[in-house]
Amino acid sequence: VQDVAPNKPVTTNSGVTIVGVQNSNPIIANADGTTSIVSAASIGATVNPDQTVSVTTASGELKTLPKTGEKAFISSLLSLIGLSLLAVGT
Repeated sequence: VQDVAPNKPVTTNSGVTIVGVQNSNPIIANADGTTSIVSAASIGATVNPDQTVSVTTASGELKTLPKTGEKAFISSLLSLIGLSLLAVGT
């Protein structure tokens, strides 16, 4: 099972960038910088019996992503924002 977060995204073989998973629904990055929660099937991914999500990456590898709750995604997002602010401040 591979972790996925805004600072560790997974790009699918169809070019979709997954930045998180919420209750087995991938959170994808949109071109305008926003994110959307979508169904796994809508991006060619599969929800497994244990609620993890399997997806084929841009490099052709099959990756299994954890069933991650909103709390973990928000924590990752806040960490990314904090790192961005530190980078801008220096």
